[in-house]
Parts: sequence; structure tokens; C-alpha cells
Amino acid sequence: MRNVFLVLMVLFGAGTAAAQESAPCKGRNMPWMETLADSIGITPEQRAQIDAIQAESCRKVQAAIQAAGGNPEQAKPAIQALRKETRVAVQAVLTPAQRSQLAQMRSRSMESRQHGTGHFEQWKDSLNLTESQLTAIRAIREDAMRRSKEAMAAAGGDREAAKAQLKSIRSESKEKTMALLTPEQRERWKTIQANKKPQRSPEEKAAMLTERMMEQLQLNETQVVQINALHLSIVNQRRALKERAGQGATEAELKPLRQAMMRDYKTGLSGILTPAQQETLRSIKEEKRAERGKPHPVKP
Repeated sequence: MRNVFLVLMVLFGAGTAAAQESAPCKGRNMPWMETLADSIGITPEQRAQIDAIQAESCRKVQAAIQAAGGNPEQAKPAIQALRKETRVAVQAVLTPAQRSQLAQMRSRSMESRQHGTGHFEQWKDSLNLTESQLTAIRAIREDAMRRSKEAMAAAGGDREAAKAQLKSIRSESKEKTMALLTPEQRERWKTIQANKKPQRSPEEKAAMLTERMMEQLQLNETQVVQINALHLSIVNQRRALKERAGQGATEAELKPLRQAMMRDYKTGLSGILTPAQQETLRSIKEEKRAERGKPHPVKP
């Protein structure tokens, strides 16, 4: 069923821009995708048809990237055309009522993201938020986004340098938002947080990272095993560093350890990936940096 949720979200505009460019082979599952399928009432027959459409489209996307020498950037026009073709095919599977529901959900999602209040919109009914509360929360989030952008600009686009200020902005924003809630709403919020899905195990996180790279770089079986082991090592090291931070380690102590960890990771990748795969991965990273508005020159 995961393919159904992914293709619906990516094709109809609720996914990220990066995911849309290479849909539906390159995308991310999100916790609320199952709610989407239930909300528009997809039948088992429709799921089967959408799965088939997605599989065929994925095959064509991979072929387009291969024809472009493994460079997703050069394959963009072909991928965009395939996305339109796939969207039409999926639209044909849905009923008029389902298409209307999906369009309405997309509109609400876009508005929510513009105001940076997606999670509060999602739990509006659970928390019984009033319109005045939502308006105030949007204002807080917009101010936090503005200040975060200013902090990043002042740090020259270096997120690490702006880390302390960004953390302070997030903390202040959360404090202001919680102050808007009634005692009962705050208790409900705590309950929602407590009932969140448990943290993924290191093995699960490593598998997710590897799966994403499989889709992006078309890894062979040997590479999958090697890269999954590399990802597991990185996940465990990150967890250890997080524990040290919780025990009082300073940023000055942790920063060189993180840098050494990433150097080892890059060295490990370079020994596993082919030159073409390394170039593709570099292009993908540059696209993501460009989307975040963080210039980063490509090294020769």
C-alpha cells in the first residue's frame, strides 16, 4: 500500500519539490499518508491499479535517468513529462468525488505549510483550537521563520554557526505557542506527544537511509549490503554523540567528533560507489542545498 500513498501525495502536489521532480521513484513516506487513502476512500481495486501505474512509471523514470548518463538533472524534462503522464493515468482511476476531495486536501495542506502550522492544523480538532488561537499561532510561526532566515543570512548560510540562535528561536516560539493554549489543551498536547510512534531502531534508520540511496543510485546487491553497514555505523555514532550531549558535552567537544564521523562516512561511500554514482549523489545534494537557499560550491 505504501506505493499508493506515495504516488498520490507526490502526483497531486503535497510532496516536496524534490520528490515531485523524480516522482514516483524518489520520495518519502510520511506518517499521515494512510489517513489520505482512507479519507478519499480508495478501494482495493483502485490500489491495485495505482500500484501498477506507479511500477510502470518508476521503470520509465529509471530508464530516463540511465539514458541521461545517470544524471537526474539532465533527465528532468523527461521525468516531468512522465509525471504528467502518470498523473493523468491516476486521475482516470479516481472517481470525480475522490478527485475533488484530493484537490481540497491539497489546498488545505498548501495553506497550512505557508503558515508553518501544519501540525497544529492537523490536531485542531483534537486540541479544540479556536480560530483566534490558530491566527495567533500562525503569526508566531511566521515571525519565527523570518527570524530564522535572518539568523541563517547573518551566519553566511552556515547552519552550524547559527545553531544556537535557531534553537533559541524554536524554543521561544514553542513557549509562546504553549502560552496560547488552555491548561486542558496543554494536557491534551502532552498526551498526543506521549502517544507518538516509538523511535525507530538504529537498524530501521539505517535501512531507510539505504533504501533512499537504492532508489537514487540504483545500487547493486553488494553495494546495498556494504552501504547499509556504513549507515548503521553512522546512526550508532550519532546516537552516541547525542547521548554525550545529554551528559553535558560541549559543542566544542562534539564538533570535531561529528566532522571526523562525516569524513569517515564520505571515505566509506567513495570506496563503495562508482564514479558515476558519486557524481549523481553530488548532484542530488546540490539540488537540496539550492532548495534550502544555502549556496555550496561543487568541488572538482
